[in-house]
Amino acid sequence: MNIYLIGYRGSGKTTIGKKISKSLKFVFSDTDELIVQNEKRSIPEIFATSGEQYFREKESEILRRVAFINRTVVATGGGIILSEANRALIKKTGFCVYLKAGNKILSSRIEGDDNRPPLTGLSLSAEIENVLRTRAPLYEITADMTVDTGSLSPENCSEIIIDSFTKWRRRK
Repeated sequence: MNIYLIGYRGSGKTTIGKKISKSLKFVFSDTDELIVQNEKRSIPEIFATSGEQYFREKESEILRRVAFINRTVVATGGGIILSEANRALIKKTGFCVYLKAGNKILSSRIEGDDNRPPLTGLSLSAEIENVLRTRAPLYEITADMTVDTGSLSPENCSEIIIDSFTKWRRRK
């Protein structure tokens, strides 16, 4: 079984995922990093030259590949849950954690990060609010648990997730 970390960009998926994988001795995979490696271009370049739909197709391909590598912590791209097939695959192959943070915290974490292309023509805070309006319900229905990364350290988040995952796995 795998652990999937979902949530808006800047929620801590990569940072926390690396801590969890180290503690559990699981493989760590970041779907965005794998797309960049496979495409040999950055995410903003992919969005600019091939479009968001192309990126989402590549994201789904990567998820299908990593989903069946057992004992993997998967840090997903923020929009991976937009696909119903992706949500179903995540639920089928592992324990899913929604990493959540307030809009101001997310904004401060991603402001100035050139590796995260704008998704709308709005200001960053308006974009976060707008995008989360669609995505938050999808994160919530996909997740087995939610962790607020805005109020806890990455270490605390990791410990809480590992504890919950261990209990969840015993019940399976």
